[in-house]
Amino acid sequence: MRGGQPAAQLIPQDTPRIGALFRVELNHLPLDVALVITGFDPANSSLGPLPLDLGTFGIPGCTLYASLDFVTFVVGATGHARFALAIPDDPVFVGTRFQQQAVVPDPTAGNALGVVLSDAMTAQIGR
Repeated sequence: MRGGQPAAQLIPQDTPRIGALFRVELNHLPLDVALVITGFDPANSSLGPLPLDLGTFGIPGCTLYASLDFVTFVVGATGHARFALAIPDDPVFVGTRFQQQAVVPDPTAGNALGVVLSDAMTAQIGR
């Protein structure tokens, strides 16, 4: 548990495939909003190699696992939101791995930024 609720969760709704939408549900969102981070190379993140303890950035107890390649603002309701990532219909992407994680505003987080991080996931694009 981080902040005032259970940790936010990313729940994939399907398998990422070329030419399709990869859908993810986010749960346990205190303010019904989040920033979804999608990253492709945790070894070469703009913040340095990942995972990265965010305590030095004012978010103690949280670890960043996804590089900041794409950040998408999502809005939901009643503690849930949905996110979809369009995967291009190009075979060159088959086998590509990526990570996702969410930055979740939480007024009860107990840190100066008022945010927590969700769990993280790694996915691999298929046909």
